[in-house]
Amino acid sequence: MPQLNLYNTDQQTNVIIQLQHDCLYYEIDDKIVDYGVPMKLIYQIIPYCIRPFDNITNINIINDTNELQGKTFEQLQQLNVSSDQLLLWSAPLDVAERYQIYLNNQKMNIKTFSNEIFYNCTWPWFGEFCQYAFDYDLELSLNQFVMTMFQLKNNIKFKQLNRFTNLSCYIHLICNRGQAPLCLDWREICDGKVDCLNNGVDEEHCWQLEITECSQNEYRCHNGAHCIPENFLHDDPINPDCLDRSDEPPMQLYPELCPADPAFRCEEHRCMYSRNELMFSCGDGQCIDIDNQCTNERSISYLPMYLLVNNCIRAMACLTLSRSRLDDIPCYKICTEVSCADIVRDECPSLFQFPPMYIFSNHVFFVYKNNQSDYNSKLAPLPEFVCYEQQLCEHSLPTVEIHLFNGSKCISFSEFDFNKKPIVRRLWNDLLMPIKGFFSSLTCISKYRLLDGNQDCYLNDDENFNKSCSLDQKHRFKCSMEDRCLSWILVHDFKTDCLTNDDEVLPDI
Repeated sequence: MPQLNLYNTDQQTNVIIQLQHDCLYYEIDDKIVDYGVPMKLIYQIIPYCIRPFDNITNINIINDTNELQGKTFEQLQQLNVSSDQLLLWSAPLDVAERYQIYLNNQKMNIKTFSNEIFYNCTWPWFGEFCQYAFDYDLELSLNQFVMTMFQLKNNIKFKQLNRFTNLSCYIHLICNRGQAPLCLDWREICDGKVDCLNNGVDEEHCWQLEITECSQNEYRCHNGAHCIPENFLHDDPINPDCLDRSDEPPMQLYPELCPADPAFRCEEHRCMYSRNELMFSCGDGQCIDIDNQCTNERSISYLPMYLLVNNCIRAMACLTLSRSRLDDIPCYKICTEVSCADIVRDECPSLFQFPPMYIFSNHVFFVYKNNQSDYNSKLAPLPEFVCYEQQLCEHSLPTVEIHLFNGSKCISFSEFDFNKKPIVRRLWNDLLMPIKGFFSSLTCISKYRLLDGNQDCYLNDDENFNKSCSLDQKHRFKCSMEDRCLSWILVHDFKTDCLTNDDEVLPDI
């Protein structure tokens, strides 16, 4: 039978169990995912634990579904049972340690723990009181079981079964994310976009990360969340040390394979700002742009309910390709008998908001006009207006007021410095990114965000800053033929930022 030894089961003496208890420790097996590159040998242990919502709940309930074979420590000694044998019988570590203490004390004629009972569980049950069993009655070791579960994540039937029942939620922040099962993932806190409908609490106080400073022998992760030793910078591209992966150059296969990888590089990864995409966190290390789909289908779980009932909005979602699928149905099947463009003309009002949610900063939204002649099946229509709450926007923009939308101020989309060619359907992000900087709520940014490939300021001042090499920052890359010093996240990122391309061709960093 497999050996399953729980850790941190002693609720009376172990203070760790105030946060977690009854843990199984899994040693990472790098063979679980093949990234096709040489990998350094790493050692990682993952604790899979019971983590109570509030105070410790007493779960020491003896399982009455099978006949338990309970023996006292005294009886075990009479049978010449060793503590090593208890471990082979899947005894928790705390029980085996107490039994060894009992044996040691017996030699000194000290009576302790003699009446404590060890329960020899019948498979598939395990735990101090035989209170646990896996859903799958397989005779697998813990390593085999974890590998099987992660590999099943690529199985279509398994994904559909667990789509709405297997989401991890961050419960220490009261966040209105919408109807269940929607909830906040810890990776979405301070990720640069508002996810909580209750005043964007997930982006509150994030400025504190901006002022993070590190020691001279440390590298500051780009999001400011923490510092790492300098010698960890660009030391292993497949195993980054920063949660945002900013200490290593990007690898294209790496995040795509994350759904089946339990290692730190995936499970403890959060999406980093992209220079040309708005990202969605899949909750397992994979990051996608908003018109794609997570391998684990978390993005389907977050499909707003209005897209399932409103023909106008459903057709617009397909026409603009803000969604390529609705409830896992491809758009070409949704608009079959009648084109999406015809549905929009017939079903949508003369002016309507799309998407029916804020696109930036919890107050900016698009308004479309239903008399445009450029609706067709191959090109995405442009909005007529971009609307916003004026008191939340410091910039002076030429506006009109549309009473249909609670008095929000609106600016004609044509006012933006934007390529007038119609947007190709698959580039929904190209529609959003040119206006993002206009409605940024940031008035001050960290100097570490200068020349990092992301527009944070209204007029792109942060990317046109001409004194980047005078910054007192050790970890910047100087272009050989220019007086420009780039953020390290732009080095080896498959995009040319120096005139001579030396940020990409450098043999070693």
